[in-house]
Amino acid sequence: MVKGIVLAGVHRWGGTPFESALPRPLLPVVHQPLIGYALRWLRDGGIRYATVCANSDSRPVRAYLGGGEWLGMRLDYYEDKMPRGPAGCLRDTLNDARSDLVVVVEGSLIPELDLRRVVRTHMGSGAAATVVVAGRGGWGGATPGGAPLGIYVFDGGAVAGVEATGFRDIKESFIPCLCRRDQVVLPFVTEEPCLRVCGPATYLAANEWVLSRITGRPDRLGGYARIGGGLVHETSRVSPDANLVGAVFVGPGTEVRARATVVGPAVIGSGCRIAEDAVVSRSVLWDRSRVDRGGRIDRSIAAHDAEVRAGSRHVGVVLAARRRREPSVLEHLWETAATAMGRHVRHVSSARELPAEVSA
Repeated sequence: MVKGIVLAGVHRWGGTPFESALPRPLLPVVHQPLIGYALRWLRDGGIRYATVCANSDSRPVRAYLGGGEWLGMRLDYYEDKMPRGPAGCLRDTLNDARSDLVVVVEGSLIPELDLRRVVRTHMGSGAAATVVVAGRGGWGGATPGGAPLGIYVFDGGAVAGVEATGFRDIKESFIPCLCRRDQVVLPFVTEEPCLRVCGPATYLAANEWVLSRITGRPDRLGGYARIGGGLVHETSRVSPDANLVGAVFVGPGTEVRARATVVGPAVIGSGCRIAEDAVVSRSVLWDRSRVDRGGRIDRSIAAHDAEVRAGSRHVGVVLAARRRREPSVLEHLWETAATAMGRHVRHVSSARELPAEVSA
């Protein structure tokens, strides 16, 4: 049996409104949770059973994904009570269900390479482990050639050799250990894109990349129609006097009013409002966010319920909600889990700048 493992427990970026808004695996990338791209990649590669290792975010991730039926998969979850590291989690998840083969993928990745080909190559090589690495050019210059991309294939027997206690990483600990035991570890070199979301800048890049693929195949989307340069959900309203320029994706129940301009690449969530004379450019707006009359937002991220006030201008920022609204079921679960873990959930009302490469 081939089993999938999604490593969705991540290091925090350090107190930004973006990080406080949602657990990273649930960040919306063109209206889909980030972790969904890794799961669909496993499913499309023929894997129907996977474990999600999300650590302290396990409860909200489980609340969102459930048992995986909507994906056509069977999902279970593992929460690392003691810091065990990626390799430690990998071993622990296989204690109750031995697998002939294990495919590991980081939950912050959007992979595109042919998983079936990777598995066939691994099985034909007789290796204990296969490490997927970037080709000579990496991906868009973001990943150095020869660098591991965060995708691995392991024999189940090799995983059983991970120590039962202590913190164990994959790249720094487990792979070198296999080599010391004279077990074969081979690279699988790919030129296919495999984008990692590791901060606000790469988050914007991920939305742009996925958006470029969607707008190129509008026939695959149900319930969307092309208006101007954008794709707009049938339940949304776009004024005839509004302008959608370039690659723009507008979710359900959103309103774009007269003389408003949206310049792509831009992703607008559900239930948003872009008022008269407002400008949204190269940005991502999450659900229920709003841009008031004459407001401008460029190269930025507006989290759920964020507001760009009338006449204000924001470039290269992350905007969080200004007012606390009644939490959704998912948010309530997240805060309950955070409280249980002794973490303080902050609601930031101010905008903070993105890294220089975005705000420049």
